[in-house]
Amino acid sequence: MRFVERDRVAPPKWFAMEEARNNRFMLVDYFGMDEKSLSQTRSFEPVEFSYTKDSSQLEVAEALHSLFEGCCAFCESELSAGLSVHRFRPSSSATPVMDTSSAHLYYAWLAEAWQNLYPICENCRPKDPFHFPVTSNRRAPLPQHEDLVAFAERDDGRWPSFPLDENPVLVDPCYDRKLWRHFRLFPHGLLDGRDRRGRETIEHFDLNRADLQAAREATFEWGTERVKEYLTNANATAPTALLDPGRLPHFGGWRIALRELLGNALGRARPSDNLGRELNRLKDLPDAMDRFNDAIGQLSAAEHQWYVDDAINPEEQLRAGMGIRDRTYDLPSKVEIHNYKSLEKIEVSLPDPPKDKPRAAPSLLILGENAAGKSTILEAMALALMDPGTRRALRGLDPNKMVLDPKYLGGDADPLELAQVLVSYGDTDDKTLTIRRAQDNTLAGFRDDGIKNALPVFAYGAFRQYLTSERRHVRHRHVRSLFEPDELLSNPEKWLVRLSNDDFEMVARALRDVFSIEGGFDVLERDEKEVYIVGAIGSQPDGPKTRTPLSLVSSGFRSVLAMLCDVMHGLMNKKINPSFQTLDTARGLVLIDEIEAHLHPRWKVSIMSGLRSALPGVCFIATSHDPLCLRGMGKDEVLVLERVREVSEQGLPVHTQTLVNLPDNKDWTIQQLLTADFFQLQSTESGEARKAQAEVEDKLARGVRPEDDQAVRDYLSEMSAALPIGDTEVHRLVQQAIAEFLARRRTVTQNRLRDLRDETKKRILAALEGV
Repeated sequence: MRFVERDRVAPPKWFAMEEARNNRFMLVDYFGMDEKSLSQTRSFEPVEFSYTKDSSQLEVAEALHSLFEGCCAFCESELSAGLSVHRFRPSSSATPVMDTSSAHLYYAWLAEAWQNLYPICENCRPKDPFHFPVTSNRRAPLPQHEDLVAFAERDDGRWPSFPLDENPVLVDPCYDRKLWRHFRLFPHGLLDGRDRRGRETIEHFDLNRADLQAAREATFEWGTERVKEYLTNANATAPTALLDPGRLPHFGGWRIALRELLGNALGRARPSDNLGRELNRLKDLPDAMDRFNDAIGQLSAAEHQWYVDDAINPEEQLRAGMGIRDRTYDLPSKVEIHNYKSLEKIEVSLPDPPKDKPRAAPSLLILGENAAGKSTILEAMALALMDPGTRRALRGLDPNKMVLDPKYLGGDADPLELAQVLVSYGDTDDKTLTIRRAQDNTLAGFRDDGIKNALPVFAYGAFRQYLTSERRHVRHRHVRSLFEPDELLSNPEKWLVRLSNDDFEMVARALRDVFSIEGGFDVLERDEKEVYIVGAIGSQPDGPKTRTPLSLVSSGFRSVLAMLCDVMHGLMNKKINPSFQTLDTARGLVLIDEIEAHLHPRWKVSIMSGLRSALPGVCFIATSHDPLCLRGMGKDEVLVLERVREVSEQGLPVHTQTLVNLPDNKDWTIQQLLTADFFQLQSTESGEARKAQAEVEDKLARGVRPEDDQAVRDYLSEMSAALPIGDTEVHRLVQQAIAEFLARRRTVTQNRLRDLRDETKKRILAALEGV
């Protein structure tokens, strides 16, 4: 890390553009809400600054690139592949939480402030972007109205009263000049923290990655060699590149090391920050080279001692007394299922977070025909990720019924002895659940190996109604719905009226994203028994209000509300989720079978995006039969299961496979979704029309030629009528290609069908090129 004077580059002109000005005035309106509305409303999504040529915010990224001379602000690596824009203070819900009532507001007012924006490489992006600790547990006061107005009216993007009245723990490369107070660079490239600020900054931005250590070691070697050349050459002057690194990567770390080396060589406990002067003083000494070599030796010895002392790793040092947050494991990156129920071998990979919402958790929607294994995947994942105590509490779990038996899929092999679910966490260790057939004690059929999952897990079956009362807390409460179809959820209203004021407002903020599907609300209110949805009648905010009891909303909405409140209840329970701070930052995994159950089409279109907005840090994995639920899912966030009638590796005549790398469906019509790989319907026409189509395709498969059958001829003419093919020869070639496609498509697998489509497209294109 190096100190950079921010004012040496002027703020980009984007801050004077209409988009930026509108956002600043929206900020004034947001903080100008009445107290109740502000406490129940999240701040709006900030701009995700893009470094693409067609982006209106390109100028911001370019200015940051120039300010830091093409390097990452935190690790100093060269940004050869472009940059991302990082908000030093998070745009909302900063943790650790100091005051629950205002936690969601920190630091919304700096989301688009020039002083808060930094260039960052992908590898330095914090795993916890909300983490921003301050000393003495005291954050800056919330902004006054006049500060917000002044910020909105100026065109340079600078927050008027900066720096804030607080003491951040993380080191700021544009504010903390004396970086040597917080960091120490060793000869082999290891960056050490001298104090809490240095150690937490290294941890937060992962500044001791192996590639960084190697690069810093090379810079250290280069720098020490240049110093030695200077010390041994009587006529040499101190090389500019040695003292003024400019664009070269990792020279901020080198200057920290050089300062310590010169201090040790000169016997100074506090050497001057003027390194050129100190270097000249050393050169004037007769034993300058010996002193410098001794200084390198001292630093190497300190590095060796660091490794001796840190048989505990740096992270545990931080836990031991420096106040680092507790870390949880990441979401699983991949789940492999082997021989579980009807699934011989299935791999489910979670996608990366959406690029336009890097702080959001990834999610996945699983599609497939009945009996393809959608619910089975959810069961296997839930069993593998829940703790053994929760698994024991579920009634009726029989491992003998969970291990694949080939005879149920048409095979003649003996029943298999075990099933396995392997959970991968990227670079960390894996977790494995092994399920064996058990003769006497069914609980003995489950064995867990590897790391323990730290994320709260929730699992819900297709039937998600709730009681009029509240269920008592049991450890399997949040997963039993998936395994026990008759299980009813708790009445959410009982829990909502019992919450503290701050927690109720926090839940209301999350619910607003889901209520917006139904039309939204102004605020939620409650008395000792009920919760009320309060909304304005008409467009006048000061006009009359409606006050609707929560119990009177639609049944579909109630089922979503019951499930969502059950998830929030679990996330907020310190016994289940000890690291909980806010619903904005809470992490977890929610498995939902048939997400579309009980929902109106308006809800189906928005349910996935609504849930993901309500709990942005939670990963939702759901199954569905409905194309409307694909709305809200991006590229790589959909998985399709297909039953294949061909012999598998274990000789099964029928098995399930996955279709991945599906196209982005954002702009597709419902008919396109239904007839594409997502749902694999050959037609959305009536039963009679499909029957007539099937009869024609049967004839084609038997080799009937169009010229010999009027029905076949009419059908092919209809298929090719819309194409611009006036030439009879071209018309015949197109019809022939279509005929062969229709004849073959009913007997091939979905993966082979893709190849068949490509072949047909090429043949039609070749015919059209002759027009």
